[in-house]
Amino acid sequence: MTSVFKISTTRDIFFILMIVYFAQGALYPAGGSLLSQGSLAGFLTISAIYFFKTLLLKNNKNDFYIIWTLFLLVNLVGFLFTTDFSPRHVTRLKTILTGMLPFYPFYHFAQKGELKIKDLKRVFLAILPLTLLSFYNHRIEVLTETGRDEMVNNVAYTFVYLMPFVFLFLKRKWIGIGLILLIYYHVILGSKRGAFVTGSVGLLIFAYYSLRTMDLRYKLRSYILTFAGLFIMGYFAVDLFTGNEYLVNRLTSSGGGEARNIIYQNLWGAWYSNESSMKNLLFGFGFVSSLQLSGTGHFAHNDWLELLTSFGLAGVLPYLLIFFIGFKYMFRSDWGIDKRLLLCIIMVLWLIPTFFSMGYISISGIFRSILLGYIFGISIPSLNEELFPDRTEQ
Repeated sequence: MTSVFKISTTRDIFFILMIVYFAQGALYPAGGSLLSQGSLAGFLTISAIYFFKTLLLKNNKNDFYIIWTLFLLVNLVGFLFTTDFSPRHVTRLKTILTGMLPFYPFYHFAQKGELKIKDLKRVFLAILPLTLLSFYNHRIEVLTETGRDEMVNNVAYTFVYLMPFVFLFLKRKWIGIGLILLIYYHVILGSKRGAFVTGSVGLLIFAYYSLRTMDLRYKLRSYILTFAGLFIMGYFAVDLFTGNEYLVNRLTSSGGGEARNIIYQNLWGAWYSNESSMKNLLFGFGFVSSLQLSGTGHFAHNDWLELLTSFGLAGVLPYLLIFFIGFKYMFRSDWGIDKRLLLCIIMVLWLIPTFFSMGYISISGIFRSILLGYIFGISIPSLNEELFPDRTEQ
């Protein structure tokens, strides 16, 4: 029987709801408005429907899908067993679901051939201006309230999560270079140390793959244009960094490092101590127990310690397997370089913040989920026809 809505229609509805949600702070005020919460509820409902739909279908799951689902269920079951429905706990779960649940509709759309590179590009080109507006609105608010031009802007991390989308534009390197510089400029301007470190690694990976994917049919021209582009990119990157004295000072000073060290020591000591039972070692102390165990009333700001205290080894092992399986696919000989490079930038930019920030507990993780759902949902080994149609692989 023909469904009322075609898959592509559902996909477009999801994109519209997501764009409306991320327009808060840019086109309308942030802070739990009816518009933002309604759009969030909408695309989470779609995601939940496709979660069950893909779960019930047979012979359409790979090992990455399985471990992703296991890790999501660990968080969901851990929340339910804690039986704490206070606002902080519910908000934490909502953030995790927003970052992870959209994997499923896009895994399904990709399997059915209803998701293309051009669709991902359109979403990126819609989200990027909204992120820019949100970034500058935040700056204006801080300037108005404090009069200080030097500030930390958390939107910098959203730019980092958007970096993998730039790799979809490598067919035309000048567009890719322009986009990566625009994003990196705002990462530096945001003055978030973790975002700067992660974004800098993303910039280096972009430089590497710009060289790796040159069109060898026009070797001399490709070398000249690529190296010229990389030189310009490197020059502006160094100039932007050295021009941000506030960020340089934050990188060279301890800042909040001492407080985080205290949190890390307390959380590790709580989990790995003589007083911890085997149950605590295996299953932790309960969902977001870091708030009680950190000694400061803060979250861990480290995925691994957050998972250890919340779910024990039962939480850490599936999370570790996500990275193991993800990086394993990067070296598959039957995958094209374009598919592997997209997976590489996603996994690397995900892994780095797990040691000093929140990797999987981020609403902006939705962008990662969409791309990963696409990569593991499509059955073809390469994206060559759409991503690099004019290049000869080295």
